[in-house]
Order: sequence, then structure tokens, then C-alpha cells
Amino acid sequence: MPETIKIEILGRPITLKSEAPPGRIESITRLVDDQIKEIRQALPAISPLEVAIMAALNLAYEYVEIKEDYQQLQREVETKSQHLIKLIEMRSSLPLRCS
Repeated sequence: MPETIKIEILGRPITLKSEAPPGRIESITRLVDDQIKEIRQALPAISPLEVAIMAALNLAYEYVEIKEDYQQLQREVETKSQHLIKLIEMRSSLPLRCS
């Protein structure tokens, strides 16, 4: 069941409901708050809505990059695993050497 959690972004209190562990919500909140602060510092003249959109786009970009890297890593692990399986199968079909 979702719990009510109070967070703060840019000093503004926000109440939300989530089933995620509180520690994860705190980490996400810091990530979003830091991203917004960074954009506001770099671009002080843009509106709060534009800051929020830029933060969302930056975080989405990072997410897509990480997701693509993870998928590539999965493909590499699968390829190497198949190669190792073939090597094991080849070796297990060889006669044992007794000295």
C-alpha cells in the first residue's frame, strides 16, 4: 500500500504517495533537486517551467544512455556466455587424459 511521503524540491514542500522505500525517494529527490539547481544556476533567466522541462530532459537523456549501455552489456554477456558454453561442451566431449 502506498505511503504518504513529504519531500522538498527547491524549498517547496511536496506530498506524494509511493510504495518505494523512503531512502530511494530521498535519493531521487536529491537527484531532481540538484538537477534543477544546476540548470537554474546556468540559466537564471528561464522560467520555472522551462527549468523543470530541461531537468526532465536531462534526466531522461541520462536514463536512455544508461539503458542502452545496460542492453549492450547484456548482449555482450549473452555472447560470451554462449561462447563459454560451447567451449565447455567441446571439452566435455573429449576423452579424459590419464597419466
